[in-house]
Amino acid sequence: MSIKLSKRLQAICDMVPGGSVVCDVGCDHAHVDIYLLQEKRIERALAMDVADGPLEIARQNLSLVGLEAACEIRKSNGLEKFEPGDADALIIAGMGGIHMESILENAEEKPRSFRQLILSPHSEPWVVRDWLMRNDYGITDERLIEEEGKFYPILYCVPGAKTRHPLWDALAVETAALPEEKLREARVDAKSVRSILTDPEFQHMAEIDYGPCLIADQDKTLHRYIVRTLKAKIEIFQTLRAAPGSSQNAAARLQEIQSEIGMLQILLFIFHYLE
Repeated sequence: MSIKLSKRLQAICDMVPGGSVVCDVGCDHAHVDIYLLQEKRIERALAMDVADGPLEIARQNLSLVGLEAACEIRKSNGLEKFEPGDADALIIAGMGGIHMESILENAEEKPRSFRQLILSPHSEPWVVRDWLMRNDYGITDERLIEEEGKFYPILYCVPGAKTRHPLWDALAVETAALPEEKLREARVDAKSVRSILTDPEFQHMAEIDYGPCLIADQDKTLHRYIVRTLKAKIEIFQTLRAAPGSSQNAAARLQEIQSEIGMLQILLFIFHYLE
């Protein structure tokens, strides 16, 4: 049986260091583990899931390719049945960011036993990024995969390492040096933009929402995601503003969306005018 992976799963596999022993939480049918073993990218795998159905299919798939001895199947709620030393690389994918944060938080110190964590939340990625930064897990690389109209972030994290942040101060200096015609073209005031780029709160919110490494690399897929998101936010803002009547909640929501639009516009300015 030859495993054909989706674009997202292939990107996850590509981030796994050679020679690793992988713990795959939420393994589903163990396609990632089988692919990594067949490609001889990893030494062995530990495939874990909370549900019996996916684990049984994983067993069958491993049996079909003769890899039962190389991949242990273990029923586990998150990392509950994992013990430090069982594996050195963690993969968690295919679930929302809130669920993923819960798994990491409830595992206490277990995630620190891994050399690297490869995390791909299907939603709420800002929750995962914020948890990682608060708990001293460095986000050292990130990919954003577009597949069938959806965007999937894949975070590469190292316990105790430093997150690779955008060079915000350098971007502010570069903004100040832009020719006046470029600033007019961008319809921005250099002093205001510099103030925003050096604001720690803006930096933190931009990084947890859109990924520090993706911003630093001016990732092309992130650019497409920002453009799409900005268009959607503007449409929501216009709809809410045109709605008859005005409640306190509606006014607060308008202000929130306006702030989100402002952040997206600053990020587009970085992509279009800065290096």
